[in-house]
Amino acid sequence: MNNPIYSYICQPVGIGTKVIQLPLYRPLNTKELSKDLVLYLRGQGYRVYSTYSPNIIVLQVHAVGIRSHYYTIKICQSSNFILIESGITNGRVELERAGLNTGLGITDEFLHSSLFALFSGVLAGVDVASVLGSYEEENKILSGVQQIILYYENQGFQYSCPHCGMQVERNWNYCPHCGRALNFK
Repeated sequence: MNNPIYSYICQPVGIGTKVIQLPLYRPLNTKELSKDLVLYLRGQGYRVYSTYSPNIIVLQVHAVGIRSHYYTIKICQSSNFILIESGITNGRVELERAGLNTGLGITDEFLHSSLFALFSGVLAGVDVASVLGSYEEENKILSGVQQIILYYENQGFQYSCPHCGMQVERNWNYCPHCGRALNFK
C-alpha cells in the first residue's frame, strides 16, 4: 500500500462535514468489514446498502422514519491511516446509476472518482433545513462504525450479534446473550 494512488483515494470527496482519521496498524479486509458493518447497522434498525473495493467501503445508511434521510459513509484505508467521511445525503439512486451497488470488480480509483463526481455537484444541494435535526443520528451511526473499525484493528475479524451486539463465533446458530438466530453466510 505504498503506492501514491492511496494518497489520492483517501482524500475526502465532499460528502459532508464530518471527517475522522484513525491510525492504521494492520490492513483491514474491506469485504468482511463491510459485511459486519451492514449486520451491525441493520441490527440498529437501519436499511443499509454497501459497496466496497480493496481499500474503500461506501455505506448508504437509510434512517427510516419521519425524516427518512440517507447517510453516506466512505471508509478508506491507506498505508498508515483510515479515513472515515460522512454526510447526510440522498445519493443512493445516483450511486446505483453509477454502478456502485455491488462490490464485484470495483477498483479503488473508480469508486473514489465516482463518489467525487457525485458529491461535488449533483448531491451538494441537500435541503439544509430538513437535516438540521439529523446530525445527532449521523453521530450515532458514525460512533458505531468507528467502534467496529477499532475493534477490527485491535482484535482481528470477529462477528457480533446483529440484534444485541454481543461478540459471537461465525459457526454459532444462536446468540447466547439474546437467544436470537444468527444467519452469517
